[in-house]
Amino acid sequence: MTLSRQQRETLYAHVANLFSESMHDARDPYTVAAFMGEIASVTHQATSDVVEKWNQKAHTVLYRLPMELLAHSFSWLDPPERVKVTAVSRYLRSVALGDPSLWAQIKFEKKHSHRNGALALLLERSGSATLDVDIHALIPGIEDVLLAQHVRRLRTLILDNTDTVLVAITVMGTAIAPIAIILYVRSA
Repeated sequence: MTLSRQQRETLYAHVANLFSESMHDARDPYTVAAFMGEIASVTHQATSDVVEKWNQKAHTVLYRLPMELLAHSFSWLDPPERVKVTAVSRYLRSVALGDPSLWAQIKFEKKHSHRNGALALLLERSGSATLDVDIHALIPGIEDVLLAQHVRRLRTLILDNTDTVLVAITVMGTAIAPIAIILYVRSA
């Protein structure tokens, strides 16, 4: 969908008029840039609001489902797909972020890109939920340290190689784990 010529001209005239009225005495380029940023911000907010209203009308069945059912349906998605759900609409974002257990099942294979940031995000979003973590191989000095901060919440830790297990035990060994941790090493 594109703007018609008349819509484009009307929008242009409105923005030009607003700019002229507000900036007639401005000489400082920073003031002009700040004002332009404000216009962009308001435009973005208006667009988001209109899209949200459209989403609510277009997806009325989805919005009538109980939040718990929606959150449970998201649990069938892989973690990267769950992150994408939070970008669909404010409502779906609030549903997904409102259920910490949705983020507590963490599984990464070798091929997963941006794993470090994703692990930190999932750990943050999991709140205080009990964690089940399945990682191909911990990245020493990064992921092991991240997990060590959450060892009190670990229920299951599945790793794929013995070197990783030694690193994990060394770094996490000093933390107290009130939950019985199941440590499983898959053979290569």
